[in-house]
Amino acid sequence: MTGTIRNIVFGTLIIVLVFGLIAVTVPFNKVAASSAAAVTTPAAPGNFRKTAAANIRLELAYAREQYNLQRLKLAISNDPVLRQGVQLLLDNAAKNGKDASAVQTAFTAYKTAFTSGAAYSDQAEAIAAAHNGFDNDGKVLDAESAKATLKSLGTALKQYKDTVGTAFQALRDSMKTFRLANPRSTQAPPEG
Repeated sequence: MTGTIRNIVFGTLIIVLVFGLIAVTVPFNKVAASSAAAVTTPAAPGNFRKTAAANIRLELAYAREQYNLQRLKLAISNDPVLRQGVQLLLDNAAKNGKDASAVQTAFTAYKTAFTSGAAYSDQAEAIAAAHNGFDNDGKVLDAESAKATLKSLGTALKQYKDTVGTAFQALRDSMKTFRLANPRSTQAPPEG
């Protein structure tokens, strides 16, 4: 009798397992064929991530260009101090009979370049103020116009740097050469 009970239990267990497997493999909802017009193509799973990542890159690039523009504005606002310092150096050199013609030439070239570079800085400020493709917080509204804004802003900043940066570097180099050739005196001030 124990053999029959065991056979009944095992038989029942096998039947339950078979029905369980069948229940798992057979879908419970009905599948109906749909017309071709009703079929829509779902967005690719990676598309949203790619778009979001591209927008983040655009936003970071825009923030970097705004930072570069702020640095440019600061350099422009410090220009009178720079001019005053160079003019003081030239006046003292003339007063002491030292040759500062290289510094004078570089200073004149810098002033000319600074004046011609003003158009590029104004252009960069206008592009940043319009912020096409970006909202006021720097978030991307339209990726294509944001790319165009970044390109034109970067071009304006680069043109300014090419115009003024080279002349400024030449001025710095000429001042460095002048200071190396004419070091400050190390005399102690007279006691009095």
